[in-house]
Amino acid sequence: SQRGIPLVLVGHTHGGQVRLPGLGALWVPGQGWFPRYDRGWFRLGDGHLLVNAGLGTPKPWIRWLCPPEVVLIEWEPGP
Repeated sequence: SQRGIPLVLVGHTHGGQVRLPGLGALWVPGQGWFPRYDRGWFRLGDGHLLVNAGLGTPKPWIRWLCPPEVVLIEWEPGP
């Protein structure tokens, strides 16, 4: 990345809760409509960003095309 951070792990977007096929999340708090960083892996310069959709469902209690997830990351140090 521009700041020399190779990996950023974030969550709490709930993946957008409601997703549209081919478009992704409909809305995410703090990002608005059709957000760029809704869930999954993203490349940021030389680094990576992982946005986890999590397990919870805030109000309204709905998830559509956005299953809950738990991510296990295995980190292997370089030489």
